[in-house]
Amino acid sequence: MDTKIEKMNCDEVDLEKIEEFAQLLKEGKTVIFPTETVYGLGANALDEEAAQKIYEAKGRPNDNPLIVHIYDKKEVYNLAKEVPDTAKLIIDKFWPGPITIILNKKSIIPSRTSGGLDTVAIRMPSNKIARALIKAAGLPIAAPSANISGRPSPTRSEHVINEMNGRVSGIITGGDCNFGLESTVLDLTSDKPMILRPGSVTKEELEAVLGEVLEDPTLNKKTDNNVKAKAPGMKYTHYSPNADVYVVYGSDEGVIEKINSLVSEDREKGLKSGVMCMSERVDKYDGTVVDLGESLEEVASNLFDALIEMDKENVDVVYSEIFPMEGVGQAIMNRLLKSAGYKMIRAEGKKDILVVCSGNTCRSAIGEFLLKEEIKNSAKSLDNYYIHSAGVTAIEGLEASENAVSVLKEIGIEAKTHESTVLTEKMVEDASLILTMTNSHKNYLLQTLPKNKDKVYTLKGFAGMGDSDVIDPFGGGIDIYRKTRTEIGDCVKKIVQKI
Repeated sequence: MDTKIEKMNCDEVDLEKIEEFAQLLKEGKTVIFPTETVYGLGANALDEEAAQKIYEAKGRPNDNPLIVHIYDKKEVYNLAKEVPDTAKLIIDKFWPGPITIILNKKSIIPSRTSGGLDTVAIRMPSNKIARALIKAAGLPIAAPSANISGRPSPTRSEHVINEMNGRVSGIITGGDCNFGLESTVLDLTSDKPMILRPGSVTKEELEAVLGEVLEDPTLNKKTDNNVKAKAPGMKYTHYSPNADVYVVYGSDEGVIEKINSLVSEDREKGLKSGVMCMSERVDKYDGTVVDLGESLEEVASNLFDALIEMDKENVDVVYSEIFPMEGVGQAIMNRLLKSAGYKMIRAEGKKDILVVCSGNTCRSAIGEFLLKEEIKNSAKSLDNYYIHSAGVTAIEGLEASENAVSVLKEIGIEAKTHESTVLTEKMVEDASLILTMTNSHKNYLLQTLPKNKDKVYTLKGFAGMGDSDVIDPFGGGIDIYRKTRTEIGDCVKKIVQKI
């Protein structure tokens, strides 16, 4: 198939050229065009045969529904049986933009477009070229991402030309896509709105408009290919380069150590390894390293390009850092896990032991230094442990209390370098073992971060010395601090024998 290719500038759309590509769409042919998310492979959404050409060009399973792109908000009423108030709120707030809504379809939508479902996925893009093309065609345009099915979605013009030239009738290029991940997909056919595919419009942003928004329970786990998907990207392998992809998780230090170890092992096997990470850690890795950016927004924009780059570098294995699951991080991890086929590697690295109290200037500071000293004096190596402390109500950067420093100095431990640290969710998640000074600290962690319950203990409880609180010396004299030091020290001796 001969493919007509035209390069355009999003800020100066050539409407005469747009008309030529719009005519291809009117004739039931396929045209690739840029959007603010990824490049789309479009055809007439109301034409069964035209929609089928999309599946053929991509090698896409026929039960994977297509997203219908429209030019004007009012067009949604031509495609959906009803438009609930929740949909109107989303349309008013986020359209045009990177969000797709699922509604019950009218009969005008052919089965091939909806993937055999009674629902239709609708989106109004903001990209100027996409909008001009849809307007000129005078048709709703069905358009999934413009890539071979299962491969990374294209975000740059060279991606679509390299992969799809000869498979479609036309390609309009318009530079790089802004967001780099496909649109958020929100199901509005049930009582509660539900995210079927995370994207640049986050759960937090949706809840600010709609109130409670549910998440499909399969977002970050492998799904049954026999179950019908209501949205694209919910089943089958997606976003995968030719290389095997693995997501490595654990503490920051552990992940770096594990990935470099794996790269070294691959090199001995004659394999070429690639690493995807954030900017701040680029110089810490071996292998072919791709910088995903300084922020989660940059990671989202660069992820698919990075996966495609790995193929250009003829990489055999790709290792990626894991990313936080808040905001757009949820969309990043959704795509990354699908790219990896949900293959994950835990980085053991150093055993991360976190000691917790309130202000991190007295008890937990004493506990941290005593634990380090006891490990050094044992047959164990301190190099195998990462011992640190934090406070649930701490003020960042305070020195240890004068009496705490004094009672540690009495037994040869220098603690003047200590600075208080505020306890964070990431610290809790990264830790292998969390030791709290009181039951209230323990209960706070169990209530606020319940998924970490299997690694949270009181100091005395883990030491096997009952489960009472450690004495709080704050505001007391040197003698109460000595008593606290002894109490913590007795526990630490037993803890070091267990870890």
